[in-house]
Amino acid sequence: MNWLTYAIAAMILFSISNVFMKIAVSNFNVSTLSRDYLIRAAVAAVICIAVIYFLLINGTELGGELLKPLAIVAVLSVGAFIFFLAALRHGKVALVGALLSIGTVLTAILSVIFLNEKFALKEIVAMALAIITVFLLVI
Repeated sequence: MNWLTYAIAAMILFSISNVFMKIAVSNFNVSTLSRDYLIRAAVAAVICIAVIYFLLINGTELGGELLKPLAIVAVLSVGAFIFFLAALRHGKVALVGALLSIGTVLTAILSVIFLNEKFALKEIVAMALAIITVFLLVI
């Protein structure tokens, strides 16, 4: 399978999970999260990274090179997930999902800055249209 098949599968699964998350967080209030809860979530993320490291990466030629970026991903993902839950509680699931999709454009911008990736004019135009479309949806 190619990358597009995997991406479509991920998009479908994320979309379905977003609907179920909206149902699950109907009584969620982000302001009630305690510092202890956030610390436990961060520890859980670190444990997940350790499991990934010892089960999948340890012994490969990439080894510890991946541990630091994976730890950063885990911590950022926990924070993003908390904000995602709060957004779902207060917003329409379709609009929250649409706004989150603009993360693709932010990822592209960051990839230009940090990874020196290049985009064709048609890709840049498509990203601009995506931003305009989501902006029109959420205002």
